[in-house]
Amino acid sequence: MLNSTYGKFSQNVKPKQSFSVADGYSKPQPPSTLTNPYYAAYTCGLARALLGEMLASIPDDKIVVSVTTDGFSTNATIDEMDLTGPICQRFRALFHRMEPNGGEILEIKHKAKQLICAKTRAQFTVEAVDGWEAVLAKGGVRPPKDTVDHNAYMVQLYKERTPQHMVDSSHLTSLRTMCTERQDLLMINKASRLNLEFDMKRDLIEPQVIELDGLDMVSFSTKAFRHADDMRYARVRFDAWRKTHCLKTMDDWYDW
Repeated sequence: MLNSTYGKFSQNVKPKQSFSVADGYSKPQPPSTLTNPYYAAYTCGLARALLGEMLASIPDDKIVVSVTTDGFSTNATIDEMDLTGPICQRFRALFHRMEPNGGEILEIKHKAKQLICAKTRAQFTVEAVDGWEAVLAKGGVRPPKDTVDHNAYMVQLYKERTPQHMVDSSHLTSLRTMCTERQDLLMINKASRLNLEFDMKRDLIEPQVIELDGLDMVSFSTKAFRHADDMRYARVRFDAWRKTHCLKTMDDWYDW
């Protein structure tokens, strides 16, 4: 319910088109009765400020593997992080107003001994910790229906991927197609090129070879790009390079 409220706060803050079933055309989407740019910005801004404050408190000798909207992967313990900053205190007060017995604002959801972090929202567990659920974000990849262990499938796919590798991207008939072409709701079979390469949102540095489930593969640290234009330039170049390459070995790194 609260997520729906946020969606209504931000509806049409950035103008967009939506398909109209009534006449079959795309029309500007109207704002909702709750649309409010300030509330929308505060909602997502507070979450990012909270993450930023937590990340800034992680000791320099620890590693942050990935960061998403409401969490991050790190080898630092909660005790090593400072959760007493002004944003943490503000968020904790708001959280406990809604849930007085909700506990602390940061909790451990998963543990692993070794992870693959392919790109944003694509992480797989190579070596798990007993008693803990595997870290698994499939990066938009849909494993075959008969796949039992999705995590093992993604690890193997990452190791064996090639530039020509295709994966299932089938989808249902779109609302526009059903209305304008009078088609039934069907599954449209489609395959698309696999992309488990790094997304270049940060600059790759310090390449090293590590053993990954019995296979030597190249691994990196990252740093922020100096300018947004530098990032865009690197991504354009890398998108062209990965059409015929995968970044798996040190030779691949030298080629890139």
